Amino acid sequence: MTESQNTARLRRVGICPPQVLLPEKQIDLNKWAVIACDQYTSQQDYWERVARTVGGAPSTLNLIFPEIYLERPDAGGRIERIHQAMASYLADGVLAAPREGFIYIERQTAHAPLRRGLLAMIDLEKYDYNKGSTSPVRATEGTILSRIPPRQAVRRGAALELPHVMLLIDDPERRVIEPLAAHKHELEVAYDTDLMLGGGHVTGFWVEGEAAYGRLADALEGLWQDIAAKCPESPVLYAVGDGNHSLATAKACYEELKKALGEAALAHPARWAMVEINNVHDEGLSFAPINRVLFHTQPQERLAGLLARAKALDWQPDFAALAPEELWPAVCAADAAGEQALGVVADGVCGLIRLGNPGHPLAVGAIQQLLDETLQDGESLDYVHGIETTLTMGIQQGNMSFLLPAMDKHALFPAIEQAGALPRKTFSMGEADEKRFYLECRRITA
Repeated sequence: MTESQNTARLRRVGICPPQVLLPEKQIDLNKWAVIACDQYTSQQDYWERVARTVGGAPSTLNLIFPEIYLERPDAGGRIERIHQAMASYLADGVLAAPREGFIYIERQTAHAPLRRGLLAMIDLEKYDYNKGSTSPVRATEGTILSRIPPRQAVRRGAALELPHVMLLIDDPERRVIEPLAAHKHELEVAYDTDLMLGGGHVTGFWVEGEAAYGRLADALEGLWQDIAAKCPESPVLYAVGDGNHSLATAKACYEELKKALGEAALAHPARWAMVEINNVHDEGLSFAPINRVLFHTQPQERLAGLLARAKALDWQPDFAALAPEELWPAVCAADAAGEQALGVVADGVCGLIRLGNPGHPLAVGAIQQLLDETLQDGESLDYVHGIETTLTMGIQQGNMSFLLPAMDKHALFPAIEQAGALPRKTFSMGEADEKRFYLECRRITA
């Protein structure tokens, strides 16, 4: 069987090997790799530390737009500088020649000794983020259409794509990614580096050639057949675990290209998006809650308003005052008992809200609805990781934080197949410092 036939088989299950661009060997990878742009969106000090760590060295920091800066008045100038840096890195020898292949990835963090992944390209023709989608590549959360245009402005005119999207597969038999781990000693190392600011360590191994492509095709075809047999009406092969809106942006830009180029767009590099694929059954992969922080508010009044709205919806709310250190154990205990509850912490307000008759199957859906319906002029809402960060932000004057339980990762695929997209920001694949770091690039211009 020829390589083109195996590649065609892989394309039928939605992936293919990318033409990967990595920095030349003399580049310091610790300064080159930075965390996903949608992290630490209320913690400017983190991004200032990143800038100090990088200094004047070549870095993906110069190729991305940290979302904490999206609303700044100089956004247009920043985008122009990003595009210029991409052109410069391509022209000045910062990036090595492209090399075709998948990359098997091993990531170590402060929270998990090993998480396995596979760098690949996903076919945007097989992805639809719209509500009610039955595509094989499925969004896991509702897409906020207003979040796409600012991200399109970055992607339009960009010569390079850097991946922070992470897709999940439901592979309990561990047939796709885990066999690569068993043979990693036979694979050439693509990169091996510590990651800055507590990001842990990452190692990549090239997965190339006819035999490797054939084994991956066998595994994914078998997995797809099993999934389609179990859920014939709306089978999901890949669920977006991280980067829902980034992948939606890639899709939106590709659809623009199709309008301009017609059928020629099907052969354009922008038809594909580079992603990391992870098995939801990987022991190193955990789901963490994404908490909410309300800024510029009046905590006492807001709590009363939220409880009143929940009562009007007949959700039977009950508030019990607790000390801050008691909140997270109480949230976990309520979740384990099958109750729907969330913690609230602010200056002068701290306790557990229980919902006796919730209007959503998940606490995150209930609080998101309440916040969406009652958000007041001057208030702003952000989504943060970590218990300590949530508590610290909540007790600051004018702020109010909400602690949420973690979703069971094994419930994700059944929920997507049965009910479609979950409420936005339902779960996080690990804590903030476990998110994907930008390291690999690829061209997305013809």
